Order: sequence, then C-alpha cells, then structure tokens
Amino acid sequence: MELKELNYVTEINECGSISKAAKKLSMAQSSLSHFLKNYEKQIGYEIFIRSNGGLRPTYEGELYLKAADSILNIKKKLSNEIADVSNLKRGKVIFSISSPKAPYLLPQVLPKFKEKYENIDVEIIEADIAYQESLLLHEKVDVALVSLPLANSKLKYDLIFKEEVLLCAHKSFGLNKIAKTAGKTGKPWIDLDEVKDLPFLTFNVSSLIMSEFFDKVKKEYRENLRISNTKNSFNTVLSLVKVGVGTTLMPELYTYKNKDLEYYSIGPEGLYRSLALAYPASGYVSKATKIFSKIIMTSMREENIESRNNYEK
Repeated sequence: MELKELNYVTEINECGSISKAAKKLSMAQSSLSHFLKNYEKQIGYEIFIRSNGGLRPTYEGELYLKAADSILNIKKKLSNEIADVSNLKRGKVIFSISSPKAPYLLPQVLPKFKEKYENIDVEIIEADIAYQESLLLHEKVDVALVSLPLANSKLKYDLIFKEEVLLCAHKSFGLNKIAKTAGKTGKPWIDLDEVKDLPFLTFNVSSLIMSEFFDKVKKEYRENLRISNTKNSFNTVLSLVKVGVGTTLMPELYTYKNKDLEYYSIGPEGLYRSLALAYPASGYVSKATKIFSKIIMTSMREENIESRNNYEK
C-alpha cells in the first residue's frame, strides 16, 4: 500500500463518488476511475460496490479502509511529532556526564532548561571518559561533558574553557600564611615544596588529564610530599579534606559548593585542563541538543567568571 493510493481510496469513500473525489483531489475523473479499476485488479478484490446511488465499500473494502485509516493516522501523527520536535514542543536529549561533575553542574543547568522547554525530556547517563567516548561513537548519547584530550579523533567537540586545577586544603592548615600573592592565574599560589609536611591525597580518576596532573605531582614532588595513593572516589577524598585529613587537587568547577575550603594555584602559572562538549562522530546535533548545550556552556562560563572574580576581590 502506497500512501498516495491510500489517500485516493479513502477520499473516494468519504465523497461516495469518483467525480466528487476527483474534484477534491484536483485530478481528472477519468484518471481516478482508471486508477481505481487497475488498483482493484492489482490487489485482487473490489473495494467498492458500484450502484446508481454511488459507491459503498464491500466487506473487503471495509477491512481495507480500516487499515488505511490506521496507516494514514500514524503518518499524520508522525508528521505532527516531527513538527513539534522541530518547534521544540517535544523531544529528548541524552546527556552524559561524570559522576563527580553531575551534582555540581546539573542543579544549575536542568532548571534553566526545563523552565523554557518543559516538554523536552533530558536523560542523564553518568559515565567515566572511556565509556562516554564509547557512547558517543555508538550514538547512544547526544552530547557529553568531557575533559580533553579525547582518545578518539573522530568525535566532534566544542571547547567550553580551560579550567584551572587547584590545590585544595582545609583552613586549619593555614596555607594562606605561606601562599604567594596572586600570579598570572589571579589567585594566590603555592609552591608544593612548601607543603611537604601535609599529606597529599589522590583519588581514583577516569579523566586522562586529571591522571596526568596527579602523575606530574607524584613525579616532581614524591620525595617531598607525603603522598597517599587511594582508590577512593573524589567525594570520599573531598570529605577527608574537609575534616583536615590532607590536601588534594580539585578542578575549579567544584569549588563554589565547597567554600569552607581554601584553594590555591599550583605555581604562578597554574595547572589547567580543557573542558568541552563532545558530540557523536556523525556530526548530527538536534535543535534540542544545541539549546541544551548552549545552556551548559553559558552556565559553566558564568560560573567560571564568578569564581575568578571571587578570587580577585
């Protein structure tokens, strides 16, 4: 059954005659009559009974018309849904983010998005960077918040900003007494050689760049720092830092929710990682995903600016 054929037959049924249907379909009566005759021959049964009073469906015709109505209604519904999605009345965005980032970013982003687009669903998949890349390559997610570099060069991404990774410590350690005045980062900075008596806690990281930062610290300061290698999660290590068990590295994104701690640049130049939104290799990005991504970028950049301003006050 072709949609054009279904339309012709249902129009004939609604009008009750070929002449009226032909007029509504803007075609010659002879052409429509010829179509119906050939079509009935093709499918092997008559759809209509011809009489002086017009056309009425045969038993087979009633079954045909019932099926035709269902098919045309599905087509109409699909067309409407596609139109709704195009107009952002409905839709879905599948977003991947790491578990440590999720509680910091999602409360900022989701309310803003749902306020404007309440009928667009957002599905959250928490995953480490390796699994995020797999999800993107297999197009199981629409967008993912990642740290660069990505292992797979086929994936597309938009850079959000370069985020500083800071030394995080409890106020009781009194690092403000030995911190240098603000350097290029705009924040007071610490030479790690000067905190060798404090325990330095590492946490289990999936991010390649965070692993590199920890490796850098271990390599350059192993003889001086009291490094405690743990396989604990970021949140566990953070809870230990909050009670003065030790210090650790913390990406700037997490600092605004942990204002009871102190943060310092590592050296006058600081250490940085690049945050980006990555998309499937196909390059297709829906309208809903584009808007969701824009809200993420705007929120994160505003938070980054606010965080920097707080250090400069």
